Amino acid sequence: RFSLSDTASGSPLLSAHPAAWLDHVASGEIRGSDLCGKKFRSFMGGGLGGEPDLNLNAYYAVTLNGDATLSVLDPLVGFGGSKLLAIVKLPGPGVDWALTADQSRLFVSMPDVSRVAMVDTKSWTLGASAEVALHPGRVALQPDQQYLWVESESSVPDAADSGVYVFSVNGLKLAGRISTGRGSHEIEFSEDSRYAFVSNSAQNTVSMIDTRTLRKIRDVETGSNPVSMAYSAKVGAVLISHRGDGVVTLLDPKRPEGLKRIPTAPGVGQIRLSPSGRYAFAVNPGRNEVYIIDAALERLVQTFDVKEKPDQVSFTENLAYIRHEGSDEVLMIPLDQIGEPGKAVPAASFSGGKHPPGEGASTPASGIVQAAGETAVLVANPKDRAVYYYGE
Repeated sequence: RFSLSDTASGSPLLSAHPAAWLDHVASGEIRGSDLCGKKFRSFMGGGLGGEPDLNLNAYYAVTLNGDATLSVLDPLVGFGGSKLLAIVKLPGPGVDWALTADQSRLFVSMPDVSRVAMVDTKSWTLGASAEVALHPGRVALQPDQQYLWVESESSVPDAADSGVYVFSVNGLKLAGRISTGRGSHEIEFSEDSRYAFVSNSAQNTVSMIDTRTLRKIRDVETGSNPVSMAYSAKVGAVLISHRGDGVVTLLDPKRPEGLKRIPTAPGVGQIRLSPSGRYAFAVNPGRNEVYIIDAALERLVQTFDVKEKPDQVSFTENLAYIRHEGSDEVLMIPLDQIGEPGKAVPAASFSGGKHPPGEGASTPASGIVQAAGETAVLVANPKDRAVYYYGE
């Protein structure tokens, strides 16, 4: 272990992202700044010829590809101009995925072959898989990591058995199959993993499920065509956006009858919460708008215009990133400058590639993620067949 502190005051340095390696001094090497500088330059270069004994900066980026593979990339080390470390072949094209908290297992849903599979991230090999009879889509892990939940959406619009499959994380053993309602499904959990919430887009309801018994508690009518959900531990409620009537509903599992409804505009899509859990961002692709909702005050506080067809929101500690289907620009919103009603929302932007990063995206999984341990993001661009790195 090591720590970083201010030389004069002794106070710890916060929000630092040091580049750090551990390396033994070999026999015959003379300790000193010259040796340290030489090794520093070698490690920064990321070559295979000069690797430390332990790299505290190492991480991998994984892409979900349309040709039934996963690409494993090493952003820090390349060979022959390539960052490709491994390719994992899947039984069918993946649509959504979930990574365990210890990052040892990656679960991927594959609707074309009606299966969900586990990938071992230590060996990058395919492990156990399980059948999901009806078109598996969204996948989600409970916060306590006990169960993996997989959307099971019937191709028949009025199918009564549309809902979710529940598997044990260890071995993918089927623990339960729960019919919730018609339509597509989003899956969310309370912070303590006590409740699961499953939306039913064609039935205008959200199903509350007891995760201990894996039984449905009740269906709650929340609004017209629920399409996205995000749970806020700060307010103890799940926020649900509705494409049909433009309402964002707050559902408290302890008081499910006391719904709070916040109007935005019809066509609202994905909703995501900032790291604080207080502010929610909701995109409206049809109106080219983004709404900022104060979940604590239960009201819409800001609306701002964006580029063509905003489809996803992602976050780092400091910024919100808005991705578009119709523009290559990725907007950045500083989180410390939002939340004041009537105030203009400041935004900067950068290009996410030659094509719009949201164009051709075939997965609901996030296309912009924070680079591990860095104030930077990785942007997946399906049309460019590339991942871009942007440092804040």
